[in-house]
Amino acid sequence: MLGALGLREPLWARPALDLAVRRPARRFALQVLAFDDIVGQKGLSAAASWLLGQYAPAWTACGQSCVPRDGPALIVSNHPGLFDTLILFAAIDRADLLVIAADRPFLRALPNVSRCVLYVAEDAGAQLGLVRATARHLRQGGAILTFPGGKIEPDPALQAGAVDALSGWSESLGLFVRLAPNTPVIPAIVSGVLAKGAQHHPLTRIRRRQRDREWLGAMLQLMAPSRWPVAPRVDFGRPVMTTSLGASPVGSTRWHLQVAQNAPAEVRAAVLVEACRLIEACQAPGGGVFVRRQFTAGSADLAGPPR
Repeated sequence: MLGALGLREPLWARPALDLAVRRPARRFALQVLAFDDIVGQKGLSAAASWLLGQYAPAWTACGQSCVPRDGPALIVSNHPGLFDTLILFAAIDRADLLVIAADRPFLRALPNVSRCVLYVAEDAGAQLGLVRATARHLRQGGAILTFPGGKIEPDPALQAGAVDALSGWSESLGLFVRLAPNTPVIPAIVSGVLAKGAQHHPLTRIRRRQRDREWLGAMLQLMAPSRWPVAPRVDFGRPVMTTSLGASPVGSTRWHLQVAQNAPAEVRAAVLVEACRLIEACQAPGGGVFVRRQFTAGSADLAGPPR
């Protein structure tokens, strides 16, 4: 919280501020430890549902039937921050779910949660290991959750630019499909995690950059969730599949060779089109039309070979 306020160096007011945030910080820390214990006992979904009850009990999920109950599944989501990961954990009720996340001491300190994480490292060799581990888990019939944007993105229900942010989604999701054929890719869009009142609180004006103001607003919301209640939701889209990738039925050899060669780019394009559709249902005004046209123009029908 002090970092969100921009107080990184000792100031005369820092002890008083430290005292003010100590109680909510301690409460949050104890809740996170309890969350990790529940993960070990009952799994990610049950633990996330419990913690959401403390901060966003009015959360909802739509389109959960798009996520297979078993077998390989690659869920790709936007990343508006705060409770987005918890909402996804709660909605994806699979014991074999692994999440791709940045390597942070915070996560490493949670042993049960850490066992469900595939860490992203800066070292090139470690990144190759991550790709292999992800593909192996998918080929073994497991579920993977990843945030291809790689950074915090706008909340579609409150902020403009959510569709534009899709252009920054990594091409790795197509690579995973190439390494683990027949894996359905399910787009997920989380919205409504940020409280308008907290984001526009007068205290946020002490920060100059818009990104810092948003961070401070999120921390205020985290400290007093009952003051700024939210009703976040996650929407799962139609799965994107290359169901016949690598096969060569009679009369379709050319089509399958083309799909095998172009699958990464075409899967990514199709996923972005579906993500655009989900965002437009809850998007804040402004932006996104040109990007949607661009995604649509580059997409292809991956449902099966031409008849």
